[in-house]
Amino acid sequence: MEDYVLQMNHITKLFPGVKALDDVTFGVRRGEVHALVGENGAGKSTLMKVLSGEYTDYTGELILNGEKVRFKGIKESEAAGVAIIHQELGLIQTLNVCENIFLGDEVCQNGLIDWDFEYERAKKLLDELKLKVNPRTVVGNLGIGQQQLVEIAKALNKNCKILILDEPTAPLPEDDSENLLNLMRGLRDKGISIIFISHKLGEVLSIADTVTILRDGQTVETRPAEEYSQDTLISGMVGRELKTLFEPRCCTIGEVALRVSDWSVFDGINNKWIVRDINLEVREGEVVGLAGMIGAGRTELGMSIFGALQGSITGKMEYKGRQRARFKNSNEAIKAGVFYSSEDRKRYGLVLTSDIAYNASLSSLDKYINGGFFINRDKEYGKVKEMVK
Repeated sequence: MEDYVLQMNHITKLFPGVKALDDVTFGVRRGEVHALVGENGAGKSTLMKVLSGEYTDYTGELILNGEKVRFKGIKESEAAGVAIIHQELGLIQTLNVCENIFLGDEVCQNGLIDWDFEYERAKKLLDELKLKVNPRTVVGNLGIGQQQLVEIAKALNKNCKILILDEPTAPLPEDDSENLLNLMRGLRDKGISIIFISHKLGEVLSIADTVTILRDGQTVETRPAEEYSQDTLISGMVGRELKTLFEPRCCTIGEVALRVSDWSVFDGINNKWIVRDINLEVREGEVVGLAGMIGAGRTELGMSIFGALQGSITGKMEYKGRQRARFKNSNEAIKAGVFYSSEDRKRYGLVLTSDIAYNASLSSLDKYINGGFFINRDKEYGKVKEMVK
């Protein structure tokens, strides 16, 4: 076991009424990409939170570089060379790239931050990751793929030796995903061990050296990635052989529910067309896919139909058999039964400081108002409970 940089032996983690991890054993060699796969709820993220010190109440042993450790928090694990990047990025959107990279690890001289050193160091890290971004750029102005790389730069700045990536490609388009996988290969070649959590099994097989499967909080097996196919991975994850990944379903396609003709949107601020001459038809009970590269206008088309996009819109819309100019705003669309789910749920789709009931009922509060002013919370919570079930 001399080549193992990390060993987690017989890890058990309990929550009230739930055994999230049950005698899990997991090990990572130096300079390898080790994929951790399993269904939702299998225990992948919980195991990584034990490793990173987010969870301290567990049984079992953790051996790092041949020494037993038990981290009391994130700071301790980072100091030992373990860095975790969650699927929900932890960057401060209003700070710039450099400030995020050094957040909590500022370099000071005579009690003042040494900005020259930090910006120079940040530039070197970004160059190493081939991210062509000015360190003074506000993070909120970057795309999700670029923000992922800023998170990795932040980890490298802490001199990490084990990098945990929890669903890093989930929010990324294909090009950004491939760039991230290439970056992982480069980090592996430099001797950094990477723990890669993903549901994209094609990516797992293309990048991983070793794969561990978890199921119901237990270790199923650990084998070289080359011994797996997508089918055998799925069988290990679910505990049975699947003859078909998606069972065929019969459904009845109805009449045209929505039709847009010669639909165009002109952005007056940037003086350009962002959607041009689109013809689209959606029938009742039908799923219509919109494909295209980043910047092709898919999001803008959806938002313009929903009434949530500023700009000059031309073309015709037919909704449920009736001609109409367009929805004037999103509230009008919602009342008509049209809804829009944002690509970036965290920023645009949810009020993160409020509870589930508040968010679930936010688009239909008029149904729960008494006397025109007050929300009937009992009625609201009752309806949300029905939806959750």
